[in-house]
Parts: sequence; structure tokens; C-alpha cells
Amino acid sequence: MGITGRGALVAAVIVIMAIAVAVPARQLIDQRAAIADAAAENERARDRIVLLEESLDRWSDPAYIAAQARQRLRFVFPGETAFIVIGPDGAAVESTQAGPVSTFPTLPKKPNAWYERLWHSFERAAQ
Repeated sequence: MGITGRGALVAAVIVIMAIAVAVPARQLIDQRAAIADAAAENERARDRIVLLEESLDRWSDPAYIAAQARQRLRFVFPGETAFIVIGPDGAAVESTQAGPVSTFPTLPKKPNAWYERLWHSFERAAQ
């Protein structure tokens, strides 16, 4: 039994229909994946907005601003005395004591000449 003309025509129509359905089906799957990616990105953006709003609320509090100034900029209020405790290795030791203990910043000397900057970059890379 061979393939008849009618059988070949039916097979060709089935193949054409399969191709005609496969392309839109693939596009549909790709679009669904893109929608899922966009929804995930949207959710991450919403989470980021919540975090930023919480940060904004914290920065609206004067006590938080004062605490950040003490911690980051090492500010002290008038009448307070700030100390830097130096450990045996020569580095500043962070305070474990609760309360308004502040330290002044110790800034490293920046090299001025190009060859000093180059040498310091080699030293940092070696570390």
C-alpha cells in the first residue's frame, strides 16, 4: 500500500497546520515568560520602594540623624570629649561601651606624587 494523493495532501495539511500553530504557541510561551519576568522585576521594585520609604522615615527623625552624624562623621556635642583608643596593632579600636562615645577620624596620608600613588597601588594589590 503506497501513499495516495489524498493521503499526501492530508499529511501536508497536517504539517502546515502544525507549523501554523507552533509559531504562535512559541510566541505565547515567550510572552508569558516575559510577563513573568516583568512581574518579578515589578515586585523587586516594590520591595526597593518599601525599603527606601523606611529609610526616609528614619532620616526624618532628628535622633537618628544625630546618631548617624556621631557614627559616620564622628561628631560630638558641645561639652563632650572624644577619644580614640589605639590598639596594639596601631589601629583604632571600636568602642564596645554603650553611650555617647565618639572618636575623631584618622585619615591616612594621601600620596601626592604619581610614583607614590603607583607604589601604594602596588601595595594595595599585594594585600
